[in-house]
Amino acid sequence: MLFRSQVIYNHALERFGYCYQKALGKASRKSGLTLPVDCPWTIEKILDEDSLPG
Repeated sequence: MLFRSQVIYNHALERFGYCYQKALGKASRKSGLTLPVDCPWTIEKILDEDSLPG
């Protein structure tokens, strides 16, 4: 498990949404694409090394 501390894990969850929204705005403006408002993946899925494309 990447986060051994519940406090750190909770902080990461809070920041994840904020960071996604910031990146979404920048990516949408630069690319002109319509991207999902909510991240389609959970933080657990993103951090799971086994779920990355090979």
